[in-house]
Amino acid sequence: MFGSFATTAIGFYEEIVDPYAHWAIRYGVPIGLSAMAAFIIWSGWNFVFLRMRIAKHVWPRTLAFAAGSWFSFP
Repeated sequence: MFGSFATTAIGFYEEIVDPYAHWAIRYGVPIGLSAMAAFIIWSGWNFVFLRMRIAKHVWPRTLAFAAGSWFSFP
């Protein structure tokens, strides 16, 4: 998860940040956006795998995995 966070922050920094902006904006915006993205992805997959773990039978586990896979990719 940290690798995803770091590469997203670097990508945001390279793509959307004005090089002449204040240092707090240059570094704060990419870090904040990538932290939000990493948290959303982590919480979504945590929800999927928690549902899979507490399911007692195979079919609810498969359904939880399929639904999580479907809704986590835009």
